[in-house]
Amino acid sequence: MAEESLVAEVPGPLPTGTALDAFLEALHVAIRLEEEGLQFYTLNAHRVRNPRGRAAFNILITEERSHLGKLRTQLQTLLESLRGTPDAERGDRLPDRELTQNPIFSRGRALSERDADEREVLRQAIAIEWDAYNFFRERGAGAGDPWSKLIYDDLALDERRHYELLVEAYETLVRGRRQR
Repeated sequence: MAEESLVAEVPGPLPTGTALDAFLEALHVAIRLEEEGLQFYTLNAHRVRNPRGRAAFNILITEERSHLGKLRTQLQTLLESLRGTPDAERGDRLPDRELTQNPIFSRGRALSERDADEREVLRQAIAIEWDAYNFFRERGAGAGDPWSKLIYDDLALDERRHYELLVEAYETLVRGRRQR
C-alpha cells in the first residue's frame, strides 16, 4: 500500500451511502486477510530452513504487519471523518462477519499441517498469495466506487509481488536440492 492515507490518494469527496458501505467492507475484508496472512507466516516461518525461503517469510511478516497498520489507520481516519455527518451511523455498525470472510483463510483453509515440510509450507504460501491476488483483483474489477477499487487493486499488486517472491524462494529450494 502507498505510504499516504487513501483519503489523500483519491480525488473527490468521501463516499456516502452504499458506496461508503462498500468502502468500509473493503477495509474490513483487507484487514481480516492481512491479519490471517500475518498469522500464517508467523506460525510457519520456523519451518522454512532454506535461507531464501526464510528471508521471504520474514519479508512477508514485515509487510503484512505494515499493511495491517496502514489499513487500520485508514479505517480509523475514515471513521473519524464520518463523525457528525449523516453517514456517521454507517461507520458505527459492526461489520458482518460473513461479509468480511475471504476465501483464502476464513472458509476452511488450514494454516498448515503440523508435520508439513518446508516445501509444502512454501507451496501452500504460494497458493495463498495466488488466491489472494485473484480475490483482490476480482473485487477491484467489481468495485462500484473508486475508494474500494483503490484498496482492492493496491492489495492485488502487493499479493502478486508476494506470490513472485515465494515462487523465487521455492525455485531456489528445489534447485538446491537437485544439485546435491
